[in-house]
Amino acid sequence: MTRQPPTIRQQQMRQAIQRDEVLTDAQLQRRGLDGTGFPSLPLTVRPHSQSRPEVTVTFYAEPTRLRKPTTLAHSAALAEVRYHLTNTLPPEQAGHWAIDHGGAMSRPDAVWNEETAIEVDTGYAALVVRRKMKAFEAFPGGIIWATTSPRRSSRLQALYPEARVMTVDYWTPGSSRPQTSSRG
Repeated sequence: MTRQPPTIRQQQMRQAIQRDEVLTDAQLQRRGLDGTGFPSLPLTVRPHSQSRPEVTVTFYAEPTRLRKPTTLAHSAALAEVRYHLTNTLPPEQAGHWAIDHGGAMSRPDAVWNEETAIEVDTGYAALVVRRKMKAFEAFPGGIIWATTSPRRSSRLQALYPEARVMTVDYWTPGSSRPQTSSRG
């Protein structure tokens, strides 16, 4: 049997996974991609640590990433931040996106254009938020702080007006734009 070359959609899917590492069925739908035949794992998650109800989401990633299910939702939320920061820009202006897997308190989840700290918060304690905000204030491009809860985003924006706080949704199918809290 002759192996068929990958379709354009399959190539786009592979490129998206290489760039973002983890995507969900809802994110694929919004991007016009199809995960058929790509490694996936359906999980029931709480988008925010305090949220109810739980939702079932199918995560797509390389098999080694699917073996660490506790990181999938966080990674999908980070992918949503990148998508919303770069999808409206021409490729030459989209900039550089670097994910940091270090997990250290003093390092953000990602850095955009080598100067903006990106952090995804799915329910950090207040002390952790304070410490991370302090650690990231040296980034010349500022801080983009993403949560999965509009209520939490509003609260954090009020507490940290110097940060750009946004709400991202990686689990709901359909058109989803991030909500950005207005800065004080």
